[in-house]
Parts: sequence; C-alpha cells; structure tokens
Amino acid sequence: MAHLVVLLQRTPSGLHPGSATGLCVARDVADTRGATLSAICEGDAGNFDDKIVAQASLYGADSVIFVGPHGLRDLCARWRPLHIFVPWTPLGIQAGRRGQLGEIHPAWINDPVGDPDALPAVVGVVSGVLPWQQAPLKIEADYEATASEMPLPEWLEHSRAGNEPADPDADLYYVAPPNLDPQTAAALSSLGATAISPDQATSQQSGVLLWFDAGPNGLPASLEARPPAARVVLFAGPAAQAKPHHSWSLADWVIEGPWTDAVRDLQGTPWKTALA
Repeated sequence: MAHLVVLLQRTPSGLHPGSATGLCVARDVADTRGATLSAICEGDAGNFDDKIVAQASLYGADSVIFVGPHGLRDLCARWRPLHIFVPWTPLGIQAGRRGQLGEIHPAWINDPVGDPDALPAVVGVVSGVLPWQQAPLKIEADYEATASEMPLPEWLEHSRAGNEPADPDADLYYVAPPNLDPQTAAALSSLGATAISPDQATSQQSGVLLWFDAGPNGLPASLEARPPAARVVLFAGPAAQAKPHHSWSLADWVIEGPWTDAVRDLQGTPWKTALA
C-alpha cells in the first residue's frame, strides 16, 4: 500500500503549525490516493508526547511512530512514500537533511490542496491556516527501541524527566512599519497587542509576536534564537509572492491577505484558542 509521511515537530504548545497543517494536507491526499498516513516524531519526550499523539490523531494520522537517530531515514527508505511533509522550520529542515529525504520544496498552505498531483515529493509546509481535519479515531503510538537515544532540546529533556513545560505566555506583541494604516492599528488595539521595536522583538522570551512585513527582507535571522515558547505570526501582506521567502522558516504561521482583514480574523475563537 502507498504511504504518506508527516514529520512531527514539538513545541511547548503541542504540534508545530507546520506539522498540523501537513497532517491535514496529507490526510486529504491519503483519502484521494487510498494511501496510509504515518506520522513520525524523533525522540521520546515521555508524558509530553501524549499531547502530540492526541493532536496527530485528531488531524488525520493513521499511526504515530517515535523514532531514534536513524528512524526517519530508515522508515522512508523502506516505505518509499509518495509524499513526505516536514514543517518548514530550522528543525524540520535539519531533520530532513539528517533523514536524507532529498530536496525540500517549501509550500505555503492556506487552504486544502486542490490538486495532489501538483505536490512535490518532499514538501516543506509553511502554515497559513488552522487545521481543518477532525478525525474521531484515537490511535496508539509505537516507539522504536532507539527513540530515547535521540537528543532532545533542553525543554523537552526537562519534560521527559517528569516535569511539564510551563504554559506559554499568551501576551501579544507586534512589529509594524511606522506608517501602519489606522484600521490595522485599531484592530491590533482591539486584540490587546503591544507595539515593540524590531530590536525588542529579537529578545522576545514568550508570548506571540505579530510581524508585519513591509519589505523584501523578510524576518530577521536573530529570531531563530528565540526561546521555544515565543511564537511568531508573520503577516506577509497582499503583495506577497506564493513562493515562500527563506526567512519564513522562522515563523509559526504566515498569514496572507490585507493586514486589517488578517488581524480581524485573529479575533475569532479558533485563532484565539490557537494563540492562547
């Protein structure tokens, strides 16, 4: 039977949006092609992974496998999946290279994919949308014997020792050009977002940073060093190209469309829940 594979990346809030959206796209493709969908996560984070399994199940995975240092490479070599979906993040890109998956083609996903044949073999998912799958089946995870040999980030090592990570601070901050239009500024005020400078943003410790891209330079590279609890939502604006900018790998979500409309969408319950 044909296989699809989605790489799961953990964050203190659960699945990274690139993995969540990748699962939703893969579920649609699996249903169209009659394929199985396997979610692969590197390492063993103990009790924290109960949340990862629950979310992967909800978003459409048929199975979840926690693997060791060579598990991603070995499973993909054995299954020869039709498509592999990885989050377009520094960690996702590193895992793809370590797993010898081949060239990763970034794709900005804003809606369910209409033409599965247009997808490349290895998709780097830039998430611009909330998950749309709601699968009722709760699945049980499998662990490779070597899963615990996979090095984990410090916050996950802390969790594996039996300590839950602290709940992320849900405060909202934003970086915008000085000529931000009044309608968008008012929408941000309604959200309770606080304006900060780009220099302040690079030292963000927690909360959610809303970044309004007013030029061709994208996100600053310094954001890669932010703590794992600090999340970034990039508002690419209506003039953004469909092809992701390389710096978009530093964002959790990249939102399209006019800024005012995009910010107003954040006031809805689904986005408030996702950013909380």
